Amino acid sequence: MSDHRVLYYPNFEPKRTWLLSTLLFVDGVNRIIPNDAEHKDSDKLSKLRDALSPDPAEPISTTQKDFDLYRADRDRMQTAFASIIEDCTTRIAKGESVQPKYELIYRAKIPFEAETLLKKKRKNAFPLMKEIKGNYKQVKVESRAADLILSYVANRIATREGIDAITDYEMGFSVNTAENQKIPFDQPAGFAAGCLIGAIASCQVPGEIRFLTIKQYNDLRNQYSGIRTTFKKLSIELAQMNNLNTINDHSVFRKRLEKTVREFVEATDEYASSQTAKKVKKWLPWGVGALLGLGTAYLDPSLAVAGKLGQVGIQVFDRAINKPTKDVSEERPHQILCRLKKDVLKRSLVKTMLHL
Repeated sequence: MSDHRVLYYPNFEPKRTWLLSTLLFVDGVNRIIPNDAEHKDSDKLSKLRDALSPDPAEPISTTQKDFDLYRADRDRMQTAFASIIEDCTTRIAKGESVQPKYELIYRAKIPFEAETLLKKKRKNAFPLMKEIKGNYKQVKVESRAADLILSYVANRIATREGIDAITDYEMGFSVNTAENQKIPFDQPAGFAAGCLIGAIASCQVPGEIRFLTIKQYNDLRNQYSGIRTTFKKLSIELAQMNNLNTINDHSVFRKRLEKTVREFVEATDEYASSQTAKKVKKWLPWGVGALLGLGTAYLDPSLAVAGKLGQVGIQVFDRAINKPTKDVSEERPHQILCRLKKDVLKRSLVKTMLHL
């Protein structure tokens, strides 16, 4: 199967644990970094990129075509911005205390027409975009408007490159609607499959992976290279079976996505407790609250809380570390994950850990 890379957005660098987990399931996580951004990677990310080959976190720059705004999308974006302002105005009129939240984003990531719409003066309305004194390259944009713009650009780049879009953004990204507003946009290319991969990685890979040395991580990733073919097929099949690619309603997409991942997690837990998982001496449920790959906007808050109370790792007593692992590409996904969890914990030298 061809190289399976995904397009990460909105930031220049994903969170380290999320990146390490996701890179077990994909060949690379491309990042959107405009040429004039003057970004310098952190030392940890630079060392990881130098140690792994091919480059697992290669940047992708933008082109002018990525910022072309179709007239219909321009009209939708204008309507979305007006809805954001109307929402805040209505809440203020009701006596609610409203403090707009702004995101710091590079101007190079904003289509010119979108910036024009952001700067449009509206009577008695808070600004959707704020200039930063002494900093022309970056601006502050109201968070929901920023979400919409960055998702739109990510969609254009993912479509151009023929790769799936993916994000670890806490609030959850959805280009198909502004928060609580019925303003349809297309999902970013491959967004459903990307969400599934990110969610499964966050759920099924123990957080202890961040304690591995680069060599240990590289050995683990090489030994589980077959997992990438298996889970690329799985994400495509799950997205198709659950019609995730065709949903344009934000709330419906969120519920369907959560249900899809929940069923997969439960099936994995069931397999882990079966007779075929005897080598695991103790295995407690891996909480649904670990679905960080979906972002809080895709989770019922009560599930997140319950999950954190139940997220107990697994105990392993096999002292062997770095055992050669056979090709896993033809094994069942649940079987692969059971072995992967054990190997991560063995390499991290952590027997049991609570994720609170």
